[in-house]
Amino acid sequence: MTIKEFVVKFKQIKKMGFIPTKRNGATGIGYTLETLLGIAENNVAHPDIEGAELKAHRSKVNSLITLFTFNNKAWKMPPLEAVKKYGSLDKDGRQGLYYTMSLKPNSAGLFLDI
Repeated sequence: MTIKEFVVKFKQIKKMGFIPTKRNGATGIGYTLETLLGIAENNVAHPDIEGAELKAHRSKVNSLITLFTFNNKAWKMPPLEAVKKYGSLDKDGRQGLYYTMSLKPNSAGLFLDI
């Protein structure tokens, strides 16, 4: 699916107003959105829309969303290189890449550019 196709379909879905989830539980929102967009459910690590993975989240919920996983097919640089370049030590002295992201730079200078 292209970004242009996504935008058209998403606007149509938005006009529908509240839509009950098609599946209970944590995966229900994403499954419902993908179903309405015509994206077949899969467990493939490849992005859904022109190099971007679609993420859905319930409103009024404070849980975090995993934006990046260590699947080599989805990374533009080797994951170990990213951990060494952007990671930090945890309380046990292990190098890791765990950050909360927003539109403003975090403590590592990383931020979302949408």
